[in-house]
Amino acid sequence: MASESITTPDPEGEREALRREILETRNGLYEKGGTVIFSQILGPILHHGSSLIYAPDEALWKAPGNTGTAKGAMKKFLAPLTPAALKQHTLRKIFFLVVFGAAAVMLKKHSLEIKCWTQNTFLGWAELNKEMAWWMRGLSICLMMVLRLAVSNVLPFTSPAFAYLIAVSQPKGEDWKGVFYLLICSAPAGAVLPMLDAILYWVTSPCIKERDDKKNHFIATEFCSALTDYLPFSFWVRPYFMEPAFESVHKDAKKSPECAAATAVLAGHFMIWSGPATTMYSRKFVPDWLTAIMIQPLGMTEDVAVVLATWAGGSASDRQKAELSLYVFMLAMNLVNCITDWDEKKHRIRRHCQRLIVALLTVSLFSFRYYKQQWFPFSDEEFQFTTTTVTTTGGPQCQAIHSNVKFMLETVAWVSAMAVLFRIIAKVLTYPCFCEETPVMSVDNGTEPLLNAKA
Repeated sequence: MASESITTPDPEGEREALRREILETRNGLYEKGGTVIFSQILGPILHHGSSLIYAPDEALWKAPGNTGTAKGAMKKFLAPLTPAALKQHTLRKIFFLVVFGAAAVMLKKHSLEIKCWTQNTFLGWAELNKEMAWWMRGLSICLMMVLRLAVSNVLPFTSPAFAYLIAVSQPKGEDWKGVFYLLICSAPAGAVLPMLDAILYWVTSPCIKERDDKKNHFIATEFCSALTDYLPFSFWVRPYFMEPAFESVHKDAKKSPECAAATAVLAGHFMIWSGPATTMYSRKFVPDWLTAIMIQPLGMTEDVAVVLATWAGGSASDRQKAELSLYVFMLAMNLVNCITDWDEKKHRIRRHCQRLIVALLTVSLFSFRYYKQQWFPFSDEEFQFTTTTVTTTGGPQCQAIHSNVKFMLETVAWVSAMAVLFRIIAKVLTYPCFCEETPVMSVDNGTEPLLNAKA
């Protein structure tokens, strides 16, 4: 009797094969030249990014995406923890454990000094920005956003803090400029890794004989991505979001490798607290400069909300201006969502009815709040930004800028609640059959597969 062969699952081997396929796709894109920002990224990121503001209920509902079977998802999730995976690069893993262990001990021992030094440095930087000319302030904030890539890659939860710093870097009366500084000054940060790759390729040219090896063009990317693989708060971005997105779109949805690579980059940027880590990995998926630069401001939707919320914490009048700006932001995202979802071959009557109803309700509330400045649920208290220095007993002096957190939370909670309420009203009103969508043959318009390949 012939013995039956038993196939042992090899998650680590599957992961390595997937990474080789991703590398081949990246190298193919590099040889082809050009950019995928317009064909594969701009439309989907605007469509799904606008959904976070226009339709937060749908964004939350679709967030889990298509993960396949629970058993398959668990295998992929535990793949880095298998004995075979743990044995790989043992010395490097021990080195990083020692480094981060020593850093944790030092942080615990000198936590107060580090906290005060950080606050004094960055808040002092923000105060200095207020005194600069607009173009110098822009250069300073560009440097701040470059620094954000390094700091928030190690500590991802610090990313909103940089948006807050940009908001408080604006002089009084110019708070509205914070959003524009955030978006415009984030773009140069995306050019850092491509620039470092080009510089290192030029510097190492005398030492490298085989110039046709594509890895030689991505030396800085390889280093930064390898470093990110071992960072305790960022290592999960590539194996748990970017690579599964590539595999799901390419193999399950049968899309092109270029579309899969673009979707992987989008999946990383759309996940909360993963933007800086995604930047370190992005040129392993999509190599061109334009994509690396333009995707930075496109992936910072939540940071825009942080800047506007900080503006709302300045005073009662600032709160009203910030609230009205959020309504305008909602209208803009409604329009963007409609444009990027438009397809003449699909009769999406219900969707367009819902957008129109949400837009009308938003305009009505905007008009009401514009003429009724003091109105429930907002309080009438006044509050201004103040800067104080707190001296701890026997310790350093810590500078702090106090904004009205109550104003900030009230504004964000109220606008978010209105966005969800308007969507519910629109869905109820468009339930009758006259707004039913006409079933037609499905045609891919570039906005469907992201994070939900089979949707």
